[in-house]
Amino acid sequence: MAVKLFKFASALILLVGLLSSAQAQRKPSLDSLLSKADDPSRLPESVILLLSDRVSRYEDPDDRAWIHDRISWAYRETGVFDSAAVHAWHVLRLAPGNKALCSRAYQTLGLVAIRKEAVERAEGFYGRALNLSVQLQDSPGILTACKQLGSIQSRLGRYPEAIDQYQRALNLTAQLGDTIIRNQIVFEMAKTYRDMHAFPKAEEFLVRTLKSSGKDSAKRSVVYGELGRLEEERQNLRKAITYYGLAVNFDRKQGAPLKEYQSLVRIYTQLNVLDTAARYADSAEVAALKSGDAATLRDCFQLRYQLAEKSKDTAAAFVYHVRYRQYDDSVKEREANRRVQNVRDELILGASEASVRTADLQAKLNDSHEAFERQKYYLFSIAGGAAMLVLLFVFLWYRTRVSMDEMRRENREKVNALEARNEKLFTVVAHDLQVPVVTFSNLARSIAPQLAQATTEERIELLRQLASVTTEVRHSLNELLDWAIAHSGTVPFRPETFSCRQLATSIEEDLRPIAEEHGVTLSFLIPETQTAYGDRSMILVVLRTLVYQALRCSPEGQIVTVFSGRKEQLVAIGVKDHGTALSAEKQRQLLNGHPVSGDERDKGIGLSMCRSLIRRNGGDLFIESRPNEGNTIYLTLPEQPG
Repeated sequence: MAVKLFKFASALILLVGLLSSAQAQRKPSLDSLLSKADDPSRLPESVILLLSDRVSRYEDPDDRAWIHDRISWAYRETGVFDSAAVHAWHVLRLAPGNKALCSRAYQTLGLVAIRKEAVERAEGFYGRALNLSVQLQDSPGILTACKQLGSIQSRLGRYPEAIDQYQRALNLTAQLGDTIIRNQIVFEMAKTYRDMHAFPKAEEFLVRTLKSSGKDSAKRSVVYGELGRLEEERQNLRKAITYYGLAVNFDRKQGAPLKEYQSLVRIYTQLNVLDTAARYADSAEVAALKSGDAATLRDCFQLRYQLAEKSKDTAAAFVYHVRYRQYDDSVKEREANRRVQNVRDELILGASEASVRTADLQAKLNDSHEAFERQKYYLFSIAGGAAMLVLLFVFLWYRTRVSMDEMRRENREKVNALEARNEKLFTVVAHDLQVPVVTFSNLARSIAPQLAQATTEERIELLRQLASVTTEVRHSLNELLDWAIAHSGTVPFRPETFSCRQLATSIEEDLRPIAEEHGVTLSFLIPETQTAYGDRSMILVVLRTLVYQALRCSPEGQIVTVFSGRKEQLVAIGVKDHGTALSAEKQRQLLNGHPVSGDERDKGIGLSMCRSLIRRNGGDLFIESRPNEGNTIYLTLPEQPG
């Protein structure tokens, strides 16, 4: 009996092995696919298309991790860093034990974090990449991680740690014989020593970099510029002038040396050699105007203002100060927009990461269920043997079932938590985008058959309707992004004194086409001198939302007026429309965040969120409605810092 049972079990195992071998032969070769992707003649975009189409054919997590690693590299090459980060997370999820793949994935995540200016997160990612590279004894990986960690720690002001990382990378470049990276590290160490005020060491490393530059004029110009900044910090102004002059001479063929010109203006102004300072200021202004960079122009006109003020030229000082303020406001606005865009990118990347993790947990849940069913099948197939084998397999089945149930319960809880976190965002998207998207789809579908028989006027009207619906969808998306940013809690609060008229002008440029599409006149009655104190980005979102809602609620031919006034150190900005007057009950519902069916003011960020943002800035929002006259929504702000 025992011999028959043994033969039966052996035959079953052999059958399972044959089935697995046949399945492996049907699976396409991974090495062949990766060799196609690594072909030097293939563009990164074609690599993405090739691998994305094949990844679903592989069931082995390690094979899929290799493919996601190549896709992540291709996205890095094309500059699409958010997608590169998503595939790096796939690698970490699928192959947590593959140190080489995980090291590259952490380096990708660190690079994306640096571009988002999340420096501390980048340090964590590169630290993990360094640990894995050390375990693998991967010298190029260690070199890259140490170089990046040195740069990050220098930015964070942890200079001794940065020097240690740079020194470690420097030793590796000597082993690998990479002189280019070695010169880069020596130059970065020099700047770090300068920030530490270790001026002799900084000068030593800069001299080493200068010697290794050879006849490269551009590199020598950069090194002389750094030597000039070093001597300027040491208060050796004459030597600083000499080095800056050398930097200017070596850089003339490459382009305008803006930093050196500005440094020379600053030093000659300090030495009271105003004629020479004015000459270099002229050169700096010409170079800055050629570059067109707002920050460079701002610094240039600030130096010109200081020079004119020291020369007692009041008229010129006033002109340069005005131009400096204009470019300073432009730089601040661009920086604020960049921060908002970074927050939006983080939200989009977070949503992608959450979707990936949700899909992963669901896949694990399905795999657990299939594994559990497979175990039962195998156990019942072999259970025809001896009584001892039956008892053994029953015991294993019981332990497997308990562990699988526990795993399924934990995975289900994680899935529910992730779904709850995204439920509100998905609800807002479904609620606010359904009508404009359906309208856009129906209109686009009906235009094709109508264009062939339509007259020129009818074609213009159809295209006008399509443009109108497209504008509606775009503004709905903008409002949803504003809503998501407001709910994320990650937007910093940066109050400042700003011009109400300039704020209204930026809104007027954005919403004037919407007013024309609705046949509504948009009027702004805000004095040029009216200012208020608060977070300009938040107030811009609120005022743009109120004006946009007023335009959509006003009948054709009416006027939407935006006006302002002040009383008792408070500034009031009002938006008046001629739509249907809101009852007291509807006002209460809108301001408290309760849904109001069919009202445009309940969409996007809504009046409730607008009121919350205004209260955060020290003001309030309220509604005034009169029958047959429409509605006026007021927001109040402090005029000066409290």
